Amino acid sequence: MKTSYKIILSSIIQYLTIGLILLASSSGLHEILHLRLTSLLGGDGYIILNGLTTEFIFTTQPSNMTTVASAGLIVALLYTLIAYIGYRKKFAELYTAIIPAIFIQLFYGAVETMFWQLPDPEYFAITVPVVIISALAGLALSIYLLYKDLKTRFHNLSLYG
Repeated sequence: MKTSYKIILSSIIQYLTIGLILLASSSGLHEILHLRLTSLLGGDGYIILNGLTTEFIFTTQPSNMTTVASAGLIVALLYTLIAYIGYRKKFAELYTAIIPAIFIQLFYGAVETMFWQLPDPEYFAITVPVVIISALAGLALSIYLLYKDLKTRFHNLSLYG
């Protein structure tokens, strides 16, 4: 019985570690994609660290801003591929932990693609709630799927011990 709890605890620690690393790296990857897409389309800019987040600043706007704004969608697609590989390899801690980052990048990326041209106050009034709601929805789905997997792996697992 104690071995089962050690395995479950190990699984939860893996889930949290993977989730935090992927969530933290998704923001940087998102901004790097903005930078690369901007450069490929004839623009220029730089990335700044703004507290715990990153931000891409244009110095010269490229010819196609919608393509540049799609960085979040590209990160979501890449992370979905990683989740699929984790699912195929039966690595539940990976494919469940990445879900919040996928949701955030997917929904923020869609909103960013549509509203990048708005002034900052209006832009943030739209994007901040989208990020919070998508993070919470992704986290809820993620925890549910991890719990389901753990319950399948350890038949007697319950929320109440």
